[in-house]
Amino acid sequence: MPNPIVEKKINTIIERDIDDFKNEAIKLGGKDKKIGLAVSSIDYFLNDNIISLDITYSANDGTTLNSILYDKGYNFDLNSGENYNLESVFKKF
Repeated sequence: MPNPIVEKKINTIIERDIDDFKNEAIKLGGKDKKIGLAVSSIDYFLNDNIISLDITYSANDGTTLNSILYDKGYNFDLNSGENYNLESVFKKF
């Protein structure tokens, strides 16, 4: 990425969300249980200015009872590091 400040801003947002997810999984499983965590992503470059990331967060304690799985989408402006939400991309009618 050409702008290291924007890269750091984007990485900070994602790292914070990963830490939040990890803490949520530990809370669900308890501190005494071993929890397996996985984070994977698919990247889509919409153009030279915007990248969309689909990140899948999953956790499991080895049983089918205590598992977490969800996807979170990010749409980053590569010039500013802004994370666009749906309201900033689409018009309300």
